[in-house]
Amino acid sequence: NHGIVVAAESLFKAFMVFETLDYCARIEINAGRIGKVKTFSRENTGNAGYGQNIKMNEFTPDVISSKEKEIRREMCELIRRAYDQRLITSSQGTFSARINDRSFVITPANTDRKYIEPEDLVRIENGRKESGKNPDRTVLFHQYIYNVHPHVNSVIVAQPPNAMAFAVSDQAMDSRLIPESYIMLRDVLRLPFGCIYTEPEKTAARFLSGSPVAIVENDCLVVTGHSLLNAFDRLEVAEYSAQSIISARVLGGIVTIDDKQINDLKDAFSLY
Repeated sequence: NHGIVVAAESLFKAFMVFETLDYCARIEINAGRIGKVKTFSRENTGNAGYGQNIKMNEFTPDVISSKEKEIRREMCELIRRAYDQRLITSSQGTFSARINDRSFVITPANTDRKYIEPEDLVRIENGRKESGKNPDRTVLFHQYIYNVHPHVNSVIVAQPPNAMAFAVSDQAMDSRLIPESYIMLRDVLRLPFGCIYTEPEKTAARFLSGSPVAIVENDCLVVTGHSLLNAFDRLEVAEYSAQSIISARVLGGIVTIDDKQINDLKDAFSLY
């Protein structure tokens, strides 16, 4: 009945803890509205590889192409936009985008998403990281997605508070709400906790053209796209669809699009 006090070694770390606490509270409240809240043990966190540094050989880029410069600029704009929309936090939320068949750029570790700049992003090339920089700990998962799926050019890993309610509860997220939500999200995968760290290659293989989005239990939302903007669109649609489901519970049962209507959408938009 008073307030919250956070102490840390720096102002940013204190803010990061406070922001994370607020997000956790929002997620738990939302999850309680749709089902039973599920937690995990500390042992599971260690087994999943959380907090472990990814060891990669380094390289020094000879040149940055105009295409890479544009990708870096667009990515930073969308990261800031996602932060302003509360889709990510200052410390959590990873974006990546393919440059070519050999390389991609990804969000760095331990960098404030609100103030990220193009030069902060990390290029990954042939399994090596840009010298002097540390990529986000999900880097291997991103790398395997690009290796396995030529149609994917961008990946986002985030913890938006409404979509995460389905990650920490026993309820599946049904995208068959309106045509736009199904067209954008298709059939949302549900994956086990820790899989993007313990089995990144096997998990990456699950993201087929008909399954571009996944909820990882007690972890994150993963969206893929043929471009940065397409992946960001899916992030937005996933979060607002989740919010609609949670809010609609107050009004009664949710009415979804039926199988015939889904098949009509597949025919009309060539979704097979």
